[in-house]
Amino acid sequence: MLEKEAAAGSGQKLKLAARWLFCQALLAMEKTAPRRLAVSLLYHRVLPAPPSGYSVSWVRQSEFEEQITFLKESDYHFASVSEICEWAEGRVSLPRRSVHITFDDGFEDNHTYAFPILRKHCVPATVFLTTDLIGEDARIRYDPSGWVVAQSEERANMQCRFLSESQIKEMNANGVTFASHGRIHKRLWMMSVAELENEIIGSQRRIAEVVGAAPPFMSYPFGEFNATIARVAERSGIRCAFAVKLPLWRRPAVDQLYALPRIGIGGGTPSYMFRCLVSSYGSLYNLSQTAWKKRHELLSGSVWRPI
Repeated sequence: MLEKEAAAGSGQKLKLAARWLFCQALLAMEKTAPRRLAVSLLYHRVLPAPPSGYSVSWVRQSEFEEQITFLKESDYHFASVSEICEWAEGRVSLPRRSVHITFDDGFEDNHTYAFPILRKHCVPATVFLTTDLIGEDARIRYDPSGWVVAQSEERANMQCRFLSESQIKEMNANGVTFASHGRIHKRLWMMSVAELENEIIGSQRRIAEVVGAAPPFMSYPFGEFNATIARVAERSGIRCAFAVKLPLWRRPAVDQLYALPRIGIGGGTPSYMFRCLVSSYGSLYNLSQTAWKKRHELLSGSVWRPI
């Protein structure tokens, strides 16, 4: 037993060392990078301490401030979602070091713990809202179709509060854009076209009710999309849509405006890794990690289901 634990510990150390060396190589290449891609970062929750029970991805408030401070002191340009979309459309150019801060779902802690840091550093950000949960203190149960609000007698996977209308209005007046993440965080690829239209247009209308207008942007729940979803989004008035990591195999055949990638930032991300992720080669590092995690699917011929 002790020998197995020692071997496992040794393997983990080797993996971390290899990851560190790979990051250092990419950062060295950064100095001669011929061009620069704007990087969109994805956060979910920002908390002062670990949440009780299960939660979606989260970072400590202290980590988040360290990351924002690093980006500011390193002279990154903080781009708005409108700038990112116009840049992707080829209508504007962005400074060589540009980063876009995004949050998915619309948790109340975005206002309590992230917003003061964004306001302190004058950083614009985008929150993609799950609009049916605005102002709710909800118990969420995971289902094959996506999130389900659990009834009192049902088992729930997590319980959390979501942004209220007054919090959304305050943040919107101070540099935070709110856009669609659907109505109730369902897997869009399991929906009919009529259901998709209701999910996207309904969420846009709800945002307009709160802040006066709904920006023509969205992020896909679970980061999952396909060509049909992209076409419905475009037909519903969406100009640009954000995913998470794009798959290395069987990439959806859609316009790049409806497949804008983001890099997810989770708790405990070492500072060297964060610097690597926001570098010119951050996407290469991110994709290499995805390929390693999915190596068994690649070797077996499995594919990303929502294509």
